[in-house]
Amino acid sequence: YASFKVTGNNDGDTSTIMASLGGLINTCEVRIAPLGKIGRKKNRKGAGGLFSKIIPSSEEGPIQRFSYSEGGIIRVYTKFPGVEKYLGNNFDKIDTPEGKTILAEILIEAFSRYISVRMTGRTISEDLYAVLGKMDNLRALCSSEVYDLVFKSDFKEVLNIDSSS
Repeated sequence: YASFKVTGNNDGDTSTIMASLGGLINTCEVRIAPLGKIGRKKNRKGAGGLFSKIIPSSEEGPIQRFSYSEGGIIRVYTKFPGVEKYLGNNFDKIDTPEGKTILAEILIEAFSRYISVRMTGRTISEDLYAVLGKMDNLRALCSSEVYDLVFKSDFKEVLNIDSSS
């Protein structure tokens, strides 16, 4: 962790800072602002970030694996095919490798869906909701079978992978 000072002449102008460490490179955009208090902003209350709470829901017959509501609440529908088997109805299997895998997959999908909508700068149209609805229905139809197949398969044998190399 290090800090440095950036100065500029025109309030509101922006520039890019590039930092590298070994083979890693990262960039940051900075904006010139009036001189003020130096230091980090205090963290706001709560968990922060995109997701503030992840809760199980045992609602019967869900049409999707999760829902996102403002405030960062992810509701995971454990009655969706395949989810309860690996996460448990009340997340009681969440610390198993399978439970962690399913939860990670759900969070990746939630994050990707949320960010892609934000990046486009628009709300989801009814057409896109129809497509996502069909996708969720297809996922419900095949999830249990795919999970069973994946967790019962020996992929090293099926894919002819030599683990000695």
